[in-house]
Amino acid sequence: MGTKRSEIVLSRKDRAELEAIVADGNTRQKIAKRARIVLLTAEGTGVMAIMRQVEVSKTSVWRWQERFAEAGVAGLLKGKSKKPGKAPIADDIKRKVIETAVKERPANATHWSLRMLGEEIGISHTSVQRILGEHGLKPHLTRTFKVSNDPDFSAYRRALHEPARQGDRALGR
Repeated sequence: MGTKRSEIVLSRKDRAELEAIVADGNTRQKIAKRARIVLLTAEGTGVMAIMRQVEVSKTSVWRWQERFAEAGVAGLLKGKSKKPGKAPIADDIKRKVIETAVKERPANATHWSLRMLGEEIGISHTSVQRILGEHGLKPHLTRTFKVSNDPDFSAYRRALHEPARQGDRALGR
């Protein structure tokens, strides 16, 4: 069973550019390795020998051989760009999270936890946290105030809020 050998034919210009990249001491190592892979391939060196000499994996050798075939020397200088991160969450899903958190109560619970709400909507709890934070919502906090049943509470509250009299201040009360 024979292996498929990659063949790259370099023009004088491409060979000169690649050799300059390898010879330049200021070139980043990953770019110099890419150039060496292409130069060794053009000389007819096998993949296993290139792996040993350049100290990269087999898939790296294949990747940069293919990239050079597609985009030339410029393709080696800059790798393929990928889409950054994950796609943002759609506005209708954000709206559903907010409406559910504000208007509905979960079954058998007093309030929504991030994980319960995330499972209900079908997104991660960190996404729920981010969405609620953007809108200043905290579904775990309730806005209730319980008034004390203590008969002395009213007198205590009044004393706290009444302005101090001049005589009390002078006596240190």
